[in-house]
Amino acid sequence: MTAVEAHLDADLADAQPPSATPDFVTARKDANAILGGREFDTSSEPSLRDRIMAILYRWLDRLLSHVAAFGARSPWIGPVLEWFLGTLACALLLAWAFRSVNRQRVRMRIEAARNIEQTDERVLNWMREAEEHAARERFRDAVHCLYWASVTALEGRRLWQPDRARTPREYLRLLDPASSLAPLLRRQTFSFESIWYGLRPAARLDYENALQIHHQLRSA
Repeated sequence: MTAVEAHLDADLADAQPPSATPDFVTARKDANAILGGREFDTSSEPSLRDRIMAILYRWLDRLLSHVAAFGARSPWIGPVLEWFLGTLACALLLAWAFRSVNRQRVRMRIEAARNIEQTDERVLNWMREAEEHAARERFRDAVHCLYWASVTALEGRRLWQPDRARTPREYLRLLDPASSLAPLLRRQTFSFESIWYGLRPAARLDYENALQIHHQLRSA
C-alpha cells in the first residue's frame, strides 16, 4: 500500500499545471495590451465614420458580387470592357495632346504679339530720334536712325534674328534677291553707307529719301 500511495502521489504531481514562467507572463501582458485596443473593444458604439465605411464596404461587396455574377453569365463583357477602357484611355490621351498643342499655340501667339509690340516700340524710338535729329538739321544722324528703324522693322517680320554685329551688306545677303524688299533695302543701305561710313555730307533731301524708303519697306 505504501508503494501504491507513493506512485499515486508521483502521478498527481505530474498532473499539476506547471508554474507560469516569466516569458509567459510577459507575453500575456503584451497580448492583454493589444486586446485592450480600440479595434478589439466591442463594448463601445462604433463611430459615425466606422458606420459609413462599413456601409460603403458592404455596397462595394454587393456591387462586385453582381459584376462577377454578370461576368460569369456573359463572358463577352470582359473583352467589351477592355476595348472600352482602351478607347477611353486613347481619347483622354488625344484630348490632353490637343489641349497641350492649343496651349502652346496660344503661348506662341502671345509671345509673337509681345515681340511685335516690342519691335514696333523700337521702330518708333528710332523714328522719334530721326525726327529730332532732322529738326536740328543733323541729317547724317537722322539717316543713320532711319536705316536702323528699317532693319528693326524687318526683324519684326522674322526675316532674321536680331544681331547688331552684322554689317549692312550682311543684312542684304539675308534677304531673298527676288523679294520686293531687296531693292528697297539695297537703296537705303547704299545711301546710308555713303553718308555714315563714307562721311558724305547729308542734306534734307537725303533724309526725306531715307524716310520715304523706310515707309515703303514697312508697307511692302
